[in-house]
Amino acid sequence: MEEHVEFKNAEGDRLAGVLHRPDGKAAGGVLLCHGMESSKESLKLAHLGEALRRAGLAVLRFDFTGAGESTGNFESITCTRQVDDLTAAHGLLKDRGVGRVAIVGSSMGGTTALMYAGAADGVAALVTLAAPFDPRDLIKRDFTPEACARWRAQGFIEFDGRRLNVSFLEEALTIDVAAAVARISCPALVIHGDADATVPVAHAHALHGALSVEKELCILPGADHRFTDPEVRTEVLRRTEAWIMRHLGTPAT
Repeated sequence: MEEHVEFKNAEGDRLAGVLHRPDGKAAGGVLLCHGMESSKESLKLAHLGEALRRAGLAVLRFDFTGAGESTGNFESITCTRQVDDLTAAHGLLKDRGVGRVAIVGSSMGGTTALMYAGAADGVAALVTLAAPFDPRDLIKRDFTPEACARWRAQGFIEFDGRRLNVSFLEEALTIDVAAAVARISCPALVIHGDADATVPVAHAHALHGALSVEKELCILPGADHRFTDPEVRTEVLRRTEAWIMRHLGTPAT
C-alpha cells in the first residue's frame, strides 16, 4: 500500500513523500534519496520502493527541499540541507516504529546518504548509485576559476537552466565526504557505470577504497549516470534489493 505523507525538517520546510507500507509488520525500513535534478518519482526509486515493500519492508521515498512536491527553493540546495531532510525522513520512520534502516542514495542523494550514515545511529546498510565522492573534483571540471569568481560576485550562477546559490559552491569546495565515510560502520554497496559522464567512475573506486566496513563495488559496463538502459536498471535494482535484504536480516525475494 502507498501512503502519501508530509513531514517537516528542522527549518520548518514541508517535505512530501510516499511511504510504501508492507502488508504485515515491517521487518525494517528503507530511505530512498533521489539525485540533484530528480525527485521521489524517479522510476528507479518507485520500482525499488514497491519491490522492497513486497519483501516486507517499510520504504519511504521523498522529495528533498526544493524538489518535487516539497516546499523551499532549489537554488539554495546544499548537501547539509539534504542531510537535515534525511534526518527528518528517518524520524518519520522512527515515529512509525521503524528505527533500523537501509539507505539508498542516487547521485547527490548518494553523497547525502554517505554524510548521514557517517553520523547517525540506526543505519544498517547503505547503497550508493553514481554518487560523487569528491565534489571539488566536479566543480574544478565544470567551472573555470573565472566562472567561480563570477559566481561569488553575484551570489548565484545559472547551471543547466537553474539557479544555484553561492552556498552550493562554497560547500562543494569544503565538504569532507572522506571524513564522513571513515565513520561509516554499516555494510556499503557502491554501484556506478563506467560510462558515467556526469560523475566519473573514478569516484566509485575512491569511495570503495575509503570504506573500512563490509563493502562491495559494482561497476556496470556501458552504464550512464542515470542507468537509462532498461537491462542495466534491472540489474541495479536487483543488486540493491539483494544487498538491503541481506543486511536487514530478511531473505531476498
